[in-house]
Amino acid sequence: TGAPAAPAAAPSTVAQAIPVDTTPDSRSVYRTPASTFRASDALPAGAASAGAPPLSVTALLDSAALALPDTARFKDTRYKAGFQPEYISQPQVGVGTSANYGQQLYGGTTIVLGDLLGNQQLAISAAVNGQISDAQVFAGYTNLARRLQYTTGVSQIPVYFLGSQPALAGGDPNTGNFVVEDRIQRQTWRDGFWRALYPLNRFTRFELGGRITNVSNSIIPIQTLYQGGYPVDQRLLGSRKLGGNTMLAPSFAFVRDNALFGYTAPIMGQRLRFQVEPQFGGWRWVDYLLDYRRYDPILFNWITVSTRAFASITAGRDEYQWYKYIGRPDFIRGYNREPYSQGCSGQLTGVPNSEVQANCGAAQLFGSRIALANAEIRFPLIRRFDLGVLPIALPPIDALVFYDAGVAWTGNAAPGNQAQSVSLKRPANYDLFSQRYPLRSYGYGIRFNLFGFAILRWDYAWPLDSPNRKPFGTWFFGPSF
Repeated sequence: TGAPAAPAAAPSTVAQAIPVDTTPDSRSVYRTPASTFRASDALPAGAASAGAPPLSVTALLDSAALALPDTARFKDTRYKAGFQPEYISQPQVGVGTSANYGQQLYGGTTIVLGDLLGNQQLAISAAVNGQISDAQVFAGYTNLARRLQYTTGVSQIPVYFLGSQPALAGGDPNTGNFVVEDRIQRQTWRDGFWRALYPLNRFTRFELGGRITNVSNSIIPIQTLYQGGYPVDQRLLGSRKLGGNTMLAPSFAFVRDNALFGYTAPIMGQRLRFQVEPQFGGWRWVDYLLDYRRYDPILFNWITVSTRAFASITAGRDEYQWYKYIGRPDFIRGYNREPYSQGCSGQLTGVPNSEVQANCGAAQLFGSRIALANAEIRFPLIRRFDLGVLPIALPPIDALVFYDAGVAWTGNAAPGNQAQSVSLKRPANYDLFSQRYPLRSYGYGIRFNLFGFAILRWDYAWPLDSPNRKPFGTWFFGPSF
């Protein structure tokens, strides 16, 4: 606070002792190593007499050698990959207990780790819903460091089916007091897999892989107690094992993809995948997959004509063990509301075929072999629509019209069932248990780009070969083919 003490020696003409200025027009000052003070806009002592130009930001930026490190001290060190978290989902954990179902554990999470260069990635995911035996587990490792890229991992996925018809386990239905037992069939799929791919160029590659699969089967009985005809209690009994199967499946694929994507779907190019995967072991068959897609722009690239030919054929002794379903919105639109009951799994005697088809229309959507053909004409509705003064805009919206056709059938049916023959059009006296023909639909749809996070799609379809030809709309996530 006060004026500084007088220096021992007289200051130079450049840096002079300046008393503290407390006037309204005071200036900032610097204190020198000699305990003197100089104005902040004055050069330090000796700077002008040395003949050097004043130091400025321009001079610093113009000097390439200023403050650069000494390269003689550099060291070459081999890169070592270290995994760091790239994504962690919100963990969830819960515990429950009840007299009917026993102790239960709920929860799950997903963790993705990667190295600095993005060459290696490790993903771990696990979820439990009820008991440890119902856990879903996945662990995979991917290496992209070289031209020959590969991925490997293990997984466990339980799948549940409604088993046989409910059975009377006690009591008398006539009195309204009885016990009914439902049997849930659980298949637990455990996989160990690996796949390598070798690109020939930016658009073409070969893939070679294999997997070993173990499928265990068990029955989970659930008994329901009825009193006065109303359910009053339900108990989960211990599961009963039914044995399992182990299979080995090598695979080979050829892939070509030069498609150029737009806001909601590809708009130009071609995509092709041909894959063969034989399976040996407890279940035996050969899987064939052919997926070819074209995107042809017309009218100054404003309209895109998109076509797809798709076939997934499982042929062999046990092909009936795992059926495919073509009623999905990304396969054949307009058929995902067909009625289905367990009584449709075999021939119904004494029932007219027309009535069987009306009540079991979804049966013709299942088969171990499927073939599809799709065509769409796509065009933009909105590319950008600003919301007034708000700093946001509506996402891009595309529209389309489509025509779908597809058929599902089984060439080697389960014991007691019939294999189906395929016709190009509906046969006279059509029998869905022994005959199949392509199902057709047409309609229009809209695709919404949700700010780059997902594609929301809506399709309005007329099913031409459904007993009830009433059209309806379907919401679905995912881009067009």
